Amino acid sequence: FTVKWKKQATQTTGYQVQVATNKKFKKNKKTVTIKKQKTTKTTVKKLKAKKKYYVRVRSYTIVGGKCYNGAWSDTKSVTTAKYDIAKAKVAGIKNKSFTGKNITQSITVTYSGKTLKNGTDYIVKYSSNKNIGTAKVAVTGKGSYGGVITKSFVITPARQTIQKLMPVKKGFYIDYAQKGSATGYEISYAENISFSDAKTVKVTSNKTDKKTVTNLKSQKTYFVRVRSYTATGTKTYFGQWSDIAKVYTK
Repeated sequence: FTVKWKKQATQTTGYQVQVATNKKFKKNKKTVTIKKQKTTKTTVKKLKAKKKYYVRVRSYTIVGGKCYNGAWSDTKSVTTAKYDIAKAKVAGIKNKSFTGKNITQSITVTYSGKTLKNGTDYIVKYSSNKNIGTAKVAVTGKGSYGGVITKSFVITPARQTIQKLMPVKKGFYIDYAQKGSATGYEISYAENISFSDAKTVKVTSNKTDKKTVTNLKSQKTYFVRVRSYTATGTKTYFGQWSDIAKVYTK
């Protein structure tokens, strides 16, 4: 189990968490010492499954080599889980495109071949699951299951759409969808639909939603696609390519 407490004054050196199988803390007693004043939680492991334990916590301060203990907190009880959900398998998590709303997943959790029930055997919480970047899914055990599994997925820029593609002399004019969540766009073109030896034009402004590409071959068919990208910190996230369109240059 995990126990949390309130951080004490700055003169506190650390904390002690005491665990026992009875309220008087005389049987199977175990004391965990945390030597950091800023730490406000700890996980106690290697206990018996499906067993009720009593828990209390106190702070301590060392002054001049002598230890002064505070009063114990009120006693709380907790029953340990039978199974560790960290050993379960989580399926159904995949990268998704930005929508402007919180993004969730249709996940399945199995333990030793048994499909667990959301709300009965586990609960799901999301974080950072709205904006482009890396989102997290926390699957926390419930009932007979204890522990937490944390998974992640990437929210990419929304898929692009080519709104207009017109030929110009030795080139083409493209108009694509403007995405407010994007940092910029990439226009890719090639002489074949497999985009081998493709060239890319980078547009670094998300407000620019049209581009004229020139210096190509005249009277030649080109295959064109576009995608958005978003730069956050040191990472760049790319959206899906648009459908492929083709244009015959003048």
